[in-house]
Amino acid sequence: MLNKKEEVEKLSKMKKNYILLIIKASLVTGSLDILFAFANAWWSAGISPERVLQFIASGLFGKSAFQGLPAIAFLGLAIHYFIAFCWTVLFFFVYSKFKILSGINFCKRYCMVFLSGW
Repeated sequence: MLNKKEEVEKLSKMKKNYILLIIKASLVTGSLDILFAFANAWWSAGISPERVLQFIASGLFGKSAFQGLPAIAFLGLAIHYFIAFCWTVLFFFVYSKFKILSGINFCKRYCMVFLSGW
């Protein structure tokens, strides 16, 4: 039986691991998603990755995002990862609340985490 201090330390460690898992999942999801977006834009229309990132940033800045400033492309990338992080957090909370999702076998769970970014 754990005493109160050990129990608090165990819960703190579990919370830290959970947060790290969410961060890692959002980075993987965001990276794969943006790489697929770059490949799709390049192969289908010859659009550069910088233009894709400017398009993402245009959600905040409108047409001025296409002025050619490199910082806008980096901001587009940051916005993209923020969106991926938000969807990942939402998925983790929804996943933990619905028992039907937690009953799915091991392989399908990871496919669902991967697909949650789309």
